[in-house]
Amino acid sequence: MSITPRAGTAVREIRSLAATVVAIAIDYLRWTQLVPMVIVWGFLILLVGVMLLVSFQSDLDQAIGLVAERWPGLFARIETAVESFGAAGGAEAWAADGRFRFTDEDLLPWVLRGWAILALALQAATALLGLFASGPRTRTPWRRKLLASAVPAALCSTAFFAVWRFGGQTFQGELPDWLPLFVGLPLFAWLVSAWCLSVSHVLARVRDALVRALEG
Repeated sequence: MSITPRAGTAVREIRSLAATVVAIAIDYLRWTQLVPMVIVWGFLILLVGVMLLVSFQSDLDQAIGLVAERWPGLFARIETAVESFGAAGGAEAWAADGRFRFTDEDLLPWVLRGWAILALALQAATALLGLFASGPRTRTPWRRKLLASAVPAALCSTAFFAVWRFGGQTFQGELPDWLPLFVGLPLFAWLVSAWCLSVSHVLARVRDALVRALEG
């Protein structure tokens, strides 16, 4: 039984559509595996920022004072907005005594929902950036990804040491007492990155193999 040209075109379109759906689905799965890496690095960078703020708190206080003098109504507006939010019942977790209540049952759905939304946002941002990229996309080798993730880990360790060295009396104690923080946290972030990047690399290979098989 022969296949007419129209039927053959329809089959190719269906297979191409299936390949596109499979590629998008696996790409989303890849981003779900990369979310822990993004969260860990976000936490580490935030920690570095907090240490910098604490070390140079006097300079920060002077900057806030200058802002308050220049825009005296700014902080009053922020305080009024926060009070209005609480009075309107904007957060269900606030109890009647004004304390924040958050149980394990509340945490897990928010974590899973945030995980899924963050993965979707990262996938959409990558696709949007890909529209502006010129030329064919080249896959970054797995080893280069691991080396690239080691660079911010080294920078964070350097920032920790710099804060300890030049932060005055904020962080007291000998250097060995701070080594688990200065070296351990960046190393942990790199290990998480290595795991996430490895899983993502394997999923990318699976995606490419399935797309080639579907497109024939």
